[in-house]
Amino acid sequence: MSETLDLFTRAEHADLLKKLSEWDIAYHQNDAPIVDDATYDAAKKRALALEDKFPELAKNGASTRVGAAGRIDRLV
Repeated sequence: MSETLDLFTRAEHADLLKKLSEWDIAYHQNDAPIVDDATYDAAKKRALALEDKFPELAKNGASTRVGAAGRIDRLV
């Protein structure tokens, strides 16, 4: 039996993408990281796990990102 994608999972995924984007900007564009590598990696791993479980999240998700600029364009 497959699980259905609920609003809580969508919100969690969106929040993870927002954080990853902010962290990418801080690191790549501002040369001022705001989280350690372990925190970033854990958030990215969770986002990718949600995208594996619910492929519809992957359309503009963590698995499609190419650097900070690519993600910023989608969020603005």
